[in-house]
Amino acid sequence: MRRESLAALDGRTGAVLPWQPRLPEESGPHDVAVAGIAVVIAYEAIETETDAVRAVDGRTGRNVRWKSRNLPGYLGGVAISGGRFLAPSNAGVIGGHPRHGLAAFDPRTRRMTPWAPRLSGTVLALAASDTTLYVGGCFRRVNGQARHSLAAFDLRTGRLLPWSPNADACVDHLVLSGATAYLSGAEVTTVDGATRRSAAAVDASTGALRPWDPHVSSSLPYSNPEVLSLAASGATIYVGGQFTNIGGADRRNLAAVDAVTGVATAWDPSVDGDDVFAVEPGPGAVFVSGDFEHVGDTARAGLAEIDSTTGVATAFDAKAEITVQATVLRLLGKVLFVGGEHLEARFAGKGAYGMATLDASTGRLLDWPSATVPSYPFAFARAGRRLYVGGELALAGSNGFLVFPY
Repeated sequence: MRRESLAALDGRTGAVLPWQPRLPEESGPHDVAVAGIAVVIAYEAIETETDAVRAVDGRTGRNVRWKSRNLPGYLGGVAISGGRFLAPSNAGVIGGHPRHGLAAFDPRTRRMTPWAPRLSGTVLALAASDTTLYVGGCFRRVNGQARHSLAAFDLRTGRLLPWSPNADACVDHLVLSGATAYLSGAEVTTVDGATRRSAAAVDASTGALRPWDPHVSSSLPYSNPEVLSLAASGATIYVGGQFTNIGGADRRNLAAVDAVTGVATAWDPSVDGDDVFAVEPGPGAVFVSGDFEHVGDTARAGLAEIDSTTGVATAFDAKAEITVQATVLRLLGKVLFVGGEHLEARFAGKGAYGMATLDASTGRLLDWPSATVPSYPFAFARAGRRLYVGGELALAGSNGFLVFPY
């Protein structure tokens, strides 16, 4: 059954559902968010005659009118907070109005808000609390004021806040946990003038640098230590990347560190290989993906579930025949969604390209059409019992966007 740019699949059978929105095929969505009944899609590359931000009704699939015409550029991600949809972009004009780096849309009126911050570069990461929008990326000035790769806005007034930790390189990831904002960037070496290698923590209210410093390093020749993934779970921060020492302990590419001190916990799964790309905490365990073949003495080709107490691989086994290089992991209920640009694997003899859906208890590849269709998911967004997946996806001969009831 043919679908143009979007499709909905039954989460149990994999059958294509009647839901059938239509979106342009000239560019794949880079990020998605859910605002009320609307599914909002931000595109990676948009020509001047098309919409960079589109929305469809999550019930009927009909297009929702958004006042976002003529937005060329790159949309790096989206966030929803306080009834507003926020999107980063390097575009200069939206609907005849200048926007530099960020734009906000009201899902109720479907119009762009008057908020018009001016960023001198590209936004790569967003994190929102109820009152504050945190921004990370590659920029040096915001609203004419010095802001080095990090900034924050009051979501009630739109005002740029004094919050200014100042990183010396691009910030790729932001994670909020309580009163702390954790950040990472492959090339970050200092924050607020203090040495921080690839990862740091700052006060979410004041921007003051926290003492938290996992001291990421590598003893391998020709290896630059870097953090590629961060995840918060209670008093623990899980860190994945490329390193041999972190938090004062020898750890190979994967570690758990104390959220306050940055000291490595006793958790040591002993992952081999070169990189850990993604970390997804779950109840009592952590899913990880990367370029590895073993967790301790247990064979796991690039995808594993590791007990969060013992560090031992669980019974979860996707039986991958070649290393799985997944850069996106999302655990929703009893299903683990796995995706990545270079994901090409066979699980227990069955092929999966770009995206796979696995039973989170056993690792069994689920029989969904997405598991055998070339795709590259950029982002996942959850609303109710539906999972929205955006990226360079292919289903029944089209590219774009998928939505799964689960």
